[in-house]
Parts: sequence; structure tokens; C-alpha cells
Amino acid sequence: MDELRPSLSMRLVGYIGLLMFFLAPLGYSETVVSKNGSTVTNQDIVDSLVGSEISIDNYQLLGKNVQFGLFSDYQFLFGDQFDRGLVLSTGKVTDVIAVKNTSDKVSTIFDKAKKNDIDLGSNILDPAKLSISFKPKYDYLVIDFIFGSEEYNEYVHAKFNDSFVILVNGENCAKTPDNKIFSIDTVNDRANYPPVYGEAGPSSNPELYLNNDPGHSYNSETGAKEESKAPYATQMDGFTRKIRCVAEVTPNTTNQIVIGIMDKGDAQYDSWAFIRANSLSSTVYLSQFDADHDGIADYIEGTVDSDSDGIPDYLDTDSDNDGIPDTLEDFDSPKLLGFDHDNDGIVDALDVDKTNGVDQNQNGIDDLLEPTDTDKDGVPDHLDLDSDNDGILDSIESGHLPVLSGLDTDEDGLDDAIDVDQTGGLDENNDGVDDGFSLADSDKDGMPDMFDLDSDNDGIPDSVEFQGNTKIDADLDGVIDVFVDLNKDGVADSIPLAAKPVNTDKQGVPDYLDLDSDNDGLTDLHESLPIGMLLEALDADENGQINSTIDRDHDGLLDVVDSRIEGGEAGVSVYLIDIDNDGLPAYRDVDTDGDGFSDDVENGDFNNDGINDRLQKMPALKTAVSGVGIGSFGAEYFLLIPLLMLFRKKVAG
Repeated sequence: MDELRPSLSMRLVGYIGLLMFFLAPLGYSETVVSKNGSTVTNQDIVDSLVGSEISIDNYQLLGKNVQFGLFSDYQFLFGDQFDRGLVLSTGKVTDVIAVKNTSDKVSTIFDKAKKNDIDLGSNILDPAKLSISFKPKYDYLVIDFIFGSEEYNEYVHAKFNDSFVILVNGENCAKTPDNKIFSIDTVNDRANYPPVYGEAGPSSNPELYLNNDPGHSYNSETGAKEESKAPYATQMDGFTRKIRCVAEVTPNTTNQIVIGIMDKGDAQYDSWAFIRANSLSSTVYLSQFDADHDGIADYIEGTVDSDSDGIPDYLDTDSDNDGIPDTLEDFDSPKLLGFDHDNDGIVDALDVDKTNGVDQNQNGIDDLLEPTDTDKDGVPDHLDLDSDNDGILDSIESGHLPVLSGLDTDEDGLDDAIDVDQTGGLDENNDGVDDGFSLADSDKDGMPDMFDLDSDNDGIPDSVEFQGNTKIDADLDGVIDVFVDLNKDGVADSIPLAAKPVNTDKQGVPDYLDLDSDNDGLTDLHESLPIGMLLEALDADENGQINSTIDRDHDGLLDVVDSRIEGGEAGVSVYLIDIDNDGLPAYRDVDTDGDGFSDDVENGDFNNDGINDRLQKMPALKTAVSGVGIGSFGAEYFLLIPLLMLFRKKVAG
């Protein structure tokens, strides 16, 4: 029965900050006040949203009065920039308040019957919807929001996927970075806070999530459950950071926006959505601040010519000439919306004077909005020939990208050569790039190889596997140990630009993408197990890749084998053993102990001394046969010895 369903903890995602509407004009001091038709009216609800250059034609609310309200004085929770505004809920808006979250039982059921809604979809429960017709002055609409729920964390990836949408002219603009609607299934940290009743697995957009669940968490190092803290004074068991919805609209004509929140699966346990006061605004995309339409402001790129191709960076769509468009190498620059109110040449979207952020390099740009610099070497990725500092050029790790045309017909920041709108190809991940030209992601972990320190997810860093040289990365943390870059191209001076990847078995793919680099039948991970770890603990299905998905520093090297995790406890790196001192670690050596027998033949403890025979040099036949009597395998085993010797000769050849 639905009434007996246990409650769920939810996470807090606060990149944009929660907003409560300041009710002083109405004479109220409460933190949250629900709509009551007299002191807080429908008009008050709509007026709380309206910002600059927007006029409202009409509006409609769907839901109970208690599902809509105004919040104020929430700077203690969401910051000064998001302290007031509109709140919607699948239950009572006033139930979101708490001195401390100690309960998972916040739930109001209005109707157990599932409904269909033309905007919000089918089989939904307890919806709260605000529809507005409006006229914008400019061609872009922005609105800021935060989504939170009592369904966290217990019911993540169960069947109770409470959701939130903002539809602008029918298109949802409240989308996660992987183009999904906001819900408990699409924003969570279930790897560290496993759901009790849902499915375990990797987290979904955990960088957007803030946990406030008073239940249990998961220690990724020990595997033990621990008490989880609920540090925020709200009943929400989890919520998102501040998110900005951006949508194209038609200026000076009537457009539609629908803001809706709904229960999914059943009507039990509530969710909330907060809209920042006066954030519904019309603005412009300042294309004049981005001459080459690569998404990086001209003010940042400047008139220098980084790749010496005769084209200054602010006009160059591939400023480092690595074959990868600048727009694919930058993820942090925001869309250049707004104005330049102080006329300093920096658009308001980037200007630290407007964002109130941090500007340590004193260039006038909010540090969080600078172009992406994956390896934090001071050279942004669009100028960095080795963006993750693993010793492999981006041009090698990026995959097969076409020669750029230098044209951007639809001015969307993508060169026509890769723009799916121009190529007519497929774009299943909705990033605008023809899937045939997307950046290579060999281990399918969602992180392109050029940003991934372990592109095949075998635990051995690319920095080692690419050149087959452990000396350049002795601590096996995935990055070059001694980084000297006198010419500021982002590549360590010790790495030859013409370096080619090692391919030990001379078959198929190079070692850094090969799960069995020496083709001896044993995976690289099997032959490089961290000290004290068993294969079944790292690779239970023995497919050559680490089973864990926990990567707290998001560098592609999973925590369990990451020897350097900033702000967290490090894992245990792989062990690159070289028994016979021939210069080849076991994962590249078909005969690790140098006794004349291939590792796959000796993979076992046939002499019962507690040591795998491939790791101890012994008389040629004794290793494979000692301890195996007639009673174990029978006399026919000895008939195989000539065949084993022949096999070994072929492998050696």
C-alpha cells in the first residue's frame, strides 16, 4: 500500500541558491506563506517572478492554494542572491521549513488518482502548475530555480521519480547537463548515498546535488554505511544548486511559459521548486562579444595568435590548432547573455562586478566562469595541446574529427563541419555535434578520452600506458610528475610532440585503450592488481575494467586506484610489477617471471606454495606441473606438455 511506503531522503543542489520572496510589502514576516486568495493572491504569485523587459498578458494556476506560496529571508540557506521568490510543491509549501531535518515523513496526498496533463504528461499526481502568457522585449528568456524533494535518497531510481519542468513555448529549458528533465533520478549522488528502495548505480549529475538526508551514507573507501548529516534547516532531504533556465523566445509577441512540479509513481512524499524573485527576464545574446561564435568572449581570447596561423584567437575557432573546435574544449563559459552595464568591455554574464564572485587573477572575469582548464595548469583547454596533462596530445585522444570549415552558418558556436544541423547526421546526446564527430570516449563513462586519465578504465593511467614508461608518472596519479612548460602550449616539455602510442601486442588498439596489452589472455587489470586487493573485488565480471563508478574528483581515474584525490582520501594505485627485470611490467610481458612459459599457462598455484606461478621463476616444467598429480588431472595432462612448449615457442616468436 502507498500509505506504508517509507520516506525518502533528498539532496541539496545549490549552484544557484534558493530564493524566498520578501513579504514586507504584504506585512508578513513568515519564511513561507501559502496562497490564500486574499492577503497572498494569484497576482502576488505572478508578480514575484517578473523581472526586467517582460510584460504579462494573462496567467493560470492549477492546484491547491497550499501548493503555491512566497518565500522570504532564505539567505541563511540559499545565499543573498536567492533569498526570496515563488515556491511550488506537490504538497504544502509551508512544510519545507524545519529547524533541523530529522524526519523523512513530510507528505500530503491530495488525490491518489493519476492524471494526464497536456503540459506535464501522463500518469502524474498532485501537480502544481503555473501557466503564463508574456511578451519579451528581447530574444532570450532567463529564469532561476532550485528543485528539492523528500523522495531523496531512498527512492532514487525506484518508481517514484518526482519531477520539475519549465516549458517555454512547449520546450523544456529546465534540463540537466545531459539534457534530461530535473527529477530525483536525474540529479542525485546515489553512489555515495545508495537508495534503500531504488536501484544502486552511478550518480546522476552529482555536482548539482546537495545532500540533507538524516539517514545513511556510503563510505566509498571502506564500503561501510555511515550516519549521514542533515546540515540544512529544511525538510528537503536533498536539493539542487541554483540552476538557470535559458530559452530562445520571439520578441514583442506573445510567448508561453509553464512552470510545473509533479509526483510520479504515487502521491506520497513531497517535492518543492523555488523560483528566484524577479528572475523571469528578457535579455539578449551578445554576439558582438564573441566574433568567432565559439562561446568564449573576445575579451578573454584577445588579439594574440596562440597557434601562429595568422588568425587572432578571438577570430579563430581552433585557437591551438589541435583539430578540436574551441567550443568543444570549453564547458565553463556561460552563454553571453545580458548587457555590459558598466561599459568595461566585459559582458555582465562574466563580469565579477556583477556576479559578486572571486577574481584571483584580477582580469575582471569571475573565476568560476573562465574557460575550462581541466588540468589546472594555467592554460585553458582551448589553448592546451594536452588538456588533462597525461602526456598524450588532445589531437590523438579526440578521435576522428573532420577538418574545420571555418563557417558557422547558423551562428550556434559549432563549425559547419561538425554541426548536426548542417551535416544531417545523428545527435543522440543532443549536444549539437554530429555523433560521427563527437569526442572519443573509449570506456563509455561519459568523459571524453582527452579529459580522462584512464581512457580504458583498467586502472593503469594513460600517462603510463601511452609511452609504456612508469618513470614519467612514478606515483601513478595519471599526470606527468615533473611539469615544465616553457613555451606555454600546455604540454610538458619532456613529452615529444611527435610521440606515438605504444602498442605492445601489435594488434588492434594501442595499450592505453587495450584491456590486454600483451595479448596473453590475462587482462591488464588482472596483471596489475593493487597490493592487498583481489581481482573479484575490483573486476567481479573479469571484463578487464574496474566495476566501481566512484570518481569524486571527476578525472576519469576511479577513486579505488586514484593515488591523488584532492580534498579526499586517496585510493591504492595499481602495482606495476616486473619480476624478471626485463623493463616490461607484467601487463606488457607475456612471460612475467621469464621462465619460458606464457603467463596464461602459468596462471595458477600449481606447486601449492601460495604464490601464483606466473610471478615466480622456477625450473621450466616444474612451475606448471609441480603439485598436480595423477589423481588431480590424470596422466593425460603430461601429454599436453609438448603442446605447451610449442605454444610457448609460438608466443615467443
